Order: sequence, then structure tokens, then C-alpha cells
Amino acid sequence: MFNIFKNSSPEEKKTEANSGSGRTEAEIAQAENGDVNAAHLPAPSGPEAMSDQENRFPRLPDDPTTPSPSPQVERPSQPVPPFPSKPERRGLFYHLLSSETRTGRFMRPLLRWLAAITGLFALGLLAGYFLLYQPAQNQLDSALVKLNEMNQSISQKDKTQLSAQTDRDQALKNLKQAQDDLNKAASENDLLVVFAEVNSVRVALVNKDGQSAKIQIDQAQISLVRAQVYINTQDKTRGDLLQTRLDLASKELVSDPQAALADLDKLAADLTELRQKLFKK
Repeated sequence: MFNIFKNSSPEEKKTEANSGSGRTEAEIAQAENGDVNAAHLPAPSGPEAMSDQENRFPRLPDDPTTPSPSPQVERPSQPVPPFPSKPERRGLFYHLLSSETRTGRFMRPLLRWLAAITGLFALGLLAGYFLLYQPAQNQLDSALVKLNEMNQSISQKDKTQLSAQTDRDQALKNLKQAQDDLNKAASENDLLVVFAEVNSVRVALVNKDGQSAKIQIDQAQISLVRAQVYINTQDKTRGDLLQTRLDLASKELVSDPQAALADLDKLAADLTELRQKLFKK
């Protein structure tokens, strides 16, 4: 601010006028040189001369009490501070993993070590799987395949053995049946022989040939013993009755030929009935 109440010299007024006009010292020096040169030139006349003088020498205020306008001083512009934004809400992962927090600075290397240990553990598992488990599993699968093949072979052999045993049992059954049929046929043949010899004894008694009757009745007793092996398995009572009648006829052959002939007739009838019962089914 300039003091308007101080008496200024012409030099000071000139300086104040120049500072109020906002011109630099170089421009002022150039203007002064121009004024010196203009002193040697004829003075312009008319309105142009008036405007030129006004430009060179600005008018002083008429009233010394009126303050002169203060010079406009350009001040450097200052940056405007930004408007404060809302504080950012930071979650749990920020506090746990951020390098700006104490917990995060502790957790980050810990997690790195855990990741490294987990990776090494996973590599160990993979190595164990491919180097130990998989070959052992392949061997186990191969052994199981061989075991299944052996079980199938054993099962097939068991089936074959069972079939052979069944065939053997059937063959034994057929053999037993054949033996029974053979024994039955032999017993029937023996019974027919006994029947034929009894008829021969009857014929000899009718012809009163005691010697021949004795020989035939002895042969009948031998044949009846062979026939009784099968007869006793089927009807033991009837077999004992046949043996009793033949023994009685043999005893009466000499003492009472007629009674012996009657017993032989009953024996022949019993033999015929027994043959019909046992061998004609």
C-alpha cells in the first residue's frame, strides 16, 4: 500500500506511475529513451498529441485525499485439497494377509511356508503313489487274476470230479441193480431146478422107483438151499415152509411113500405160487 498523505517528488511520482501501470524497468528505460528522442521531433498536435501524452504521463488524481487503487499483485495459485472421501471398509482378509498390518506381516511368510510344505507333501504323495502304490496294486491285480483263474480251474475240476462221482455212483447203482437182477435170475433158476427135481421125485414115486426118488430128492434139497438165499430176503416164512415140506417128504419117502407124494404135491404147488409172486411182477 502506498501512503497517499506523503508529499512525493516528481521522481517518486514517476516511479509510482510506472509501478501502477505494471511496466517493467526495460520498458520504462525504452520509454525514457523515446521521450529524449521525441524532444528533437516536432510535437504532434491535435487529439493524437493529447492521447499520446496521456499514455506517457498518466494523470494524477485530482483530490490528494482520494486513495489510489492498489496494484494487482498476482499470487501463486495453491492446490485445492481434495474432498475427503469415505473411509474404505477393509475386510478380514486385508487384516490377515495385508503387508500393512501386523497380523498380515506374520501370516504371509507363514502361509508361504505352509504352501511349500503342502507342495512337498503332495509331491511325496505322488511319488509314493507312482513308485510304491501303483506297482504294488498292479502286482495285487495280477495275483487276483491268477487266483480267479485258479479258482475257476478248481471249480471246473470239482464239477468234473462231481460229474465223474455221479457217473460212478450211477454205475455202481447200475451194477448193484444188475447184480440184484442176476441174483434174482439165479434164484429163479434155482427155484425152477427145485421144481423140476420135485416133479422127478413124484414121477419116481408113481413108478415105485424108490432109489431114483431118493437121488432126486437129495438134489432138490441142494437146489432149494441155493434158491433160499434170495427167497429169504423176499419172504422168509415161505422159504422156511418150503424147506420143512421137503424135509418131511424126504423122511416119509421110505416109510410112507403116499404121504411123501402128498407132501411133494403141496411143495410143487407152493413153488409155483412163490414163483408167480417173486418173479412174475
